[in-house]
Amino acid sequence: MNRMEEWEALHRELEQTPPELAFVTTRLKARAKRGKTLRFFGVPAASLAGAFAAFVLLVNTSLPFALACVNTPFLKELMAAVAVAPSLKAMVENDYIQPVELTAEKDGASMTIHYLAYDGNEVHIFYTAFYNGSDRVEVWPDYYQADGEPFGSISYSSGMPPQEGELGHLNLHFYARETPESLHMKVGLLPRNEALTGEVAPTQAPADEWDNPDDRNKEKPAVVLEFDLRFDPQFIRAKKSFAPKADLTVDGQTVTLETVTIYPTGTELEFSDHPENTAWLKGMDLWLEDGRGNRYEPRKNGVVSSGGTGEFRPIYWLESFYFKEGDELTLCVSGAEWLDKGWETVTLDLAEPSRSELPEGIS
Repeated sequence: MNRMEEWEALHRELEQTPPELAFVTTRLKARAKRGKTLRFFGVPAASLAGAFAAFVLLVNTSLPFALACVNTPFLKELMAAVAVAPSLKAMVENDYIQPVELTAEKDGASMTIHYLAYDGNEVHIFYTAFYNGSDRVEVWPDYYQADGEPFGSISYSSGMPPQEGELGHLNLHFYARETPESLHMKVGLLPRNEALTGEVAPTQAPADEWDNPDDRNKEKPAVVLEFDLRFDPQFIRAKKSFAPKADLTVDGQTVTLETVTIYPTGTELEFSDHPENTAWLKGMDLWLEDGRGNRYEPRKNGVVSSGGTGEFRPIYWLESFYFKEGDELTLCVSGAEWLDKGWETVTLDLAEPSRSELPEGIS
């Protein structure tokens, strides 16, 4: 075969559709024909056909094709790490995961970020970390904007030594802003020497525990590694937003479900108060249920803000409905706690408690 024949053979191969991309248009047309809408309390929500079609195209071409073409040696460990988190498990099963393989090394320490899972609200980082060959390493992250300024209104987790066969996991949640397209990450590594001390370190940080930087152990990390992370704007914008404006009456008090935003990482419910209510809402026991009886429960630390003085805008976080088929969600409430309005507030003198004037019956 001469070079011209080789070129023609190669050209014919490139004209063939890869198996991962087969029938994408057919699938898109079929989904578009469904014409489904999402309803809350039987109220049709706004259609997002254009945005949804763009997302379907993305997840049916870019990510599956990329995953089919890259080496994913930690895929089994990734599945173990997300097994107890329904929303993250759904993201992995729907190929909504980004392989990155970023490595930083310094003074006997190394850390590799293997995968990112993110949307406009939350970032999940899956990694391995070693110090002098041992994976018994605690990870303390700090996050900065591209210009070096720290972020405001975020919460994030630290990483404890993972269980055998799992990847380490870090979680970053943004409030009052969208996930940026890039961020700078500084990670302090603290080696744990249980074998020498005889103490058994925790094997995995609970998923519902968040770090407060002011409450951290002041132990100095052995090494600080740095990463620059970049995020695809199309995935940042991946969400479905609805405004049902549905009233809900519980115990004679009324609140309104203002907005429902469904991200790949979770579902956000925002409520508002009614001025004529005689009590502040302290909290509700609630969940979402689809037409097939599947429940989407609140996540740990699921209330972002709650009532009190000023405008009442509590936000609840539940597991994600993003990748599920269906045309209806029902909000279910099994109970609520209230605080009567007009109750006194007091100032406590912690230096001289006896000086504090407390209401009758309170000590």
